[in-house]
Parts: sequence; C-alpha cells; structure tokens
Amino acid sequence: MPSPIFHSVAAVAAAAGCKKPGTSLSWPLCALLVLAANLPDLDLAPAAFLGTPTMLYHHGFTHSFGFGLLAGLLLSLVPLRRFKWRHRACLLVPVGLSHPFFDLFNSNGSLECRQFYDCGQPLAWPLLSRKWGTLYPVFGDIVLPPGILSWFSADNLRFITWESCLTVLVVAAVFAMRALVLKLRGVDPRAKYPR
Repeated sequence: MPSPIFHSVAAVAAAAGCKKPGTSLSWPLCALLVLAANLPDLDLAPAAFLGTPTMLYHHGFTHSFGFGLLAGLLLSLVPLRRFKWRHRACLLVPVGLSHPFFDLFNSNGSLECRQFYDCGQPLAWPLLSRKWGTLYPVFGDIVLPPGILSWFSADNLRFITWESCLTVLVVAAVFAMRALVLKLRGVDPRAKYPR
C-alpha cells in the first residue's frame, strides 16, 4: 500500500500545482492537507492498541469515497487566514478522495488476495458493501515483522525505492501539468502577484 509519505507528498504537490504563481502555501494548510491525505489510515489505530493483525481493521469504511468527501468537507471548516472556505474545500476534498484512489493500486486489492480474503477498497460505502481492487498492483506492501532490523529486508527496501520513484513521477507530473496550464493561459509562472 502507499505509505503515508507518498500520500502526503502527493497532497502537497497537488496543492502546490493549484496555487497562483508568486504565492506560497502556508504551513497550516500543508498540515491540513497531510492530515486529509492520511486520515483514512486511522483504521490502523485499533490494531496498534489491541495488538491484533492490521488487516483485520484496515481498508474498512474509512477507505471509501464517501468518507474522503466527508473528511475533506469537515477539515475545510478549520479556519485559515488567506483561504476562504470554498478554496479550502476545493483542495481538501480531492485530497481526501485521493487516498482510497491510490490504495486501489496496492496488492491488497489484487486478484490473488481476493481469492482467499475479503480484500480491496469499499469505495462506494455506504451505498454498496462491495470491495474493489486492481488486477495489476502498482504498490506493494511493507512487511513489519517483530524486530526493528528486520524492517530493512530486501523486499521492504525494494518497496521504498519503487515508491520513491513513483513519488518523484507524481510530483513531476503535477508541475508539468501546471506549467502547461499556465502556458495555455498565457501566464508567466515566475510573475509575482499580490497576496
């Protein structure tokens, strides 16, 4: 599954790609973006407190588009100077929806997993209880056996390297699309605008 680092970087990169040229993102807004991007993974908290296997709770209703929409709307109610409510909502709702979308492409939703377990993402919750996945996973899984040194296994290092490459590709794609849109509008991306 994508790590919190991937979700966070993708969220902040998307917001940076949407901002006006010459303006900057505020730290409080970045904190809200990171929270919105990672909020669906709060379903891992019971596993941490109870010491039970993580997949027992993970990828529940928090990994649905309904939860992402609701979380984005609720987080957009947090008051921030310089950003109106509708601007915060236009950033936070897509970021909330991005988490279940990216998690669609992990090995948890693969056909191999679904043959033996109730795997996938409940994207249409509460309307449908069906879980969706992809036949060709892009993201692997980090295996966290006991003992901190065993976290640095060859499989985990391969996963981190692959995800780092995907993160760079996502950031590059966002900024390439931003440059294209600004060029089509005839705007100089280096121009300074008053705040």
